[in-house]
Amino acid sequence: MLIRHVVNLPLPNSFTAYNLKYMATSNFLSPEQLLNRRTPIDWRDAVKESPVQTNTKIRKANELAHQGVAAVLFTAQEVNHRVQELAIIEHVLRNGSMDETVYAAILKGGVQFTVPFIREIALLSPRMNPKVDYIQATRYGKSQQGGEVQLVRKLDPKTDISGKLLMLTDDVTDEGLTLEGIRKIALNPDLCNQLGIGVTGPAIDVGAVVLGDKQIAEYAGFNPDLLLQGFWLPNAWAGGMGLDGPDEAMRWLPELVLTTTQDEKYRDSLPEILDILGERAIIGFKDFKWVDKT
Repeated sequence: MLIRHVVNLPLPNSFTAYNLKYMATSNFLSPEQLLNRRTPIDWRDAVKESPVQTNTKIRKANELAHQGVAAVLFTAQEVNHRVQELAIIEHVLRNGSMDETVYAAILKGGVQFTVPFIREIALLSPRMNPKVDYIQATRYGKSQQGGEVQLVRKLDPKTDISGKLLMLTDDVTDEGLTLEGIRKIALNPDLCNQLGIGVTGPAIDVGAVVLGDKQIAEYAGFNPDLLLQGFWLPNAWAGGMGLDGPDEAMRWLPELVLTTTQDEKYRDSLPEILDILGERAIIGFKDFKWVDKT
């Protein structure tokens, strides 16, 4: 039965390297159906979960409670499946070729997502060697909102984005201002060399692949066709897969979780989040800890 489905699936050239593992991952979807899966998976859809899924998340949240976890938004299995799916979609969008693309992970959080994401892309075409580098950027001023982008860690001297597509990969997008700032620099002939001494000219365009999106970013100037998001996340502190929550402690969790410590700016929105999560949240509003990061 499995072979029959695989044989009947219409595949373009970029799909010829697929093995049965990835056919199963995409549930035997056609290329057109697969691209429709670009829509991020919404944390609010937890209300549609089966009792087994809900109980799994509650059990895991209790196991991680000592690490400051209030609820599991997405399990490790769900995250892994989505990362594989994003890799397949990106592979299709690039038509199976990475020759004219440079991927730049945003440090620190982007590494935990980028590594498995790029690995899955490479597995689809074993002879392919995606160009991957790293950028660390921050915004001027004490506030986490607004300000100009400051590059803390630049691209490797051997990396040149001139005439190529620059794809930024990150764990989560809040307002998206850091991504927007890097995009402006990369496309500006007079500023692009700020990204690294090996940069000889501006990128042809800049896109982004992010694991989580809080749905408040505008992605000003970005071509929607060059944006790929894994999950919609609540507008609150989350942890796991690069997201550090209130500190560095949660970056390496394989799940995506809601943290028991929250910033004061989320105080008004948290009750609605907890109402949607229902029994998946293992603590109530009064049990959260609050800090002011402004």
